Amino acid sequence: LYREWLVANYRQHSSEIFRDWVMNHYVPGDCFARLELKEAQSPIQLEPGKPRQLQVKVTNISLRPWTFKPGSNAGIKLEWRVSDNTRRTLASGFAGHFNATVNPGEALDLAVVIPPLNQTGSFLLRMDMNDRQHAAFHQTGSEIIEAEVLSP
Repeated sequence: LYREWLVANYRQHSSEIFRDWVMNHYVPGDCFARLELKEAQSPIQLEPGKPRQLQVKVTNISLRPWTFKPGSNAGIKLEWRVSDNTRRTLASGFAGHFNATVNPGEALDLAVVIPPLNQTGSFLLRMDMNDRQHAAFHQTGSEIIEAEVLSP
């Protein structure tokens, strides 16, 4: 990535330029995103016995295109998890099981469907982009979404 940046910016390597690139220009390849939960109310209310669909806008702010693919172990996905206060997972899943390419600067709306929970209370919903063959995006510096979920 550093070499590509040098060529694109007509620069020659030096220690000073490398430090500047790391501090001000480095983006980790294709594992960088901006996530936006398109949900007005917080906390997110669940209705007893009913699933809840949420829309999440994912924007590719990385240097390379994202490739979404069907299947559980291929391509980029939005991973979500609902946990209790002991971090026990109550529900989890992935959104983005389809063929699509999202170029840098482009965005895509994904649907996350939370099933009815078998417990009542306040829980934590956490969402992050994930490349199953590479890394969860938060591991490369992307922000995650965290939201409170209430189940009556």
